[in-house]
Amino acid sequence: GLSLIMCTKCGLRRVVRCTSQQKWSLGQIFYCCPLHKRDGSGCPFWYWKVEYINVVASRGLLLSSESAYNRAGLM
Repeated sequence: GLSLIMCTKCGLRRVVRCTSQQKWSLGQIFYCCPLHKRDGSGCPFWYWKVEYINVVASRGLLLSSESAYNRAGLM
């Protein structure tokens, strides 16, 4: 899987990988700070998987194997 980086918004926690349970996005993967709240309060770090890959890559933290998997559409 993808590297779980330290939150780039608050810097207090390592982000977590989650699976959506909402009907409109059931099963989709997203990444968020554990301090993020569903009501929008707390830490604002929250990204769908493809956006998270871009966040990690833009900081030079995407492992070469992760990049290859992403190009192959396996992530």
